[in-house]
Amino acid sequence: MENIRINKQLIWRNEDRAVFDPDDFLVHKFNPSGFDLLMKLAADDHPFDLLRQNAIAEGWSKTQVDTFIDECLEARILIEF
Repeated sequence: MENIRINKQLIWRNEDRAVFDPDDFLVHKFNPSGFDLLMKLAADDHPFDLLRQNAIAEGWSKTQVDTFIDECLEARILIEF
């Protein structure tokens, strides 16, 4: 995995830290740290390693980062390019 980006079709709901996927009609809710990480990524596409470094600097473990990213990729919140 080299680079990842946010799925541009998602609708951001800052009020409740969620994203709405209009294709599947699903709402994905996040805790504050997960939502903040996604918001940083939404501002600019990042290399995978930089995203991991940012999360670890904020107190995430490597396992937590990998699990979070894998789940976001599976839900198509994040897309590899």
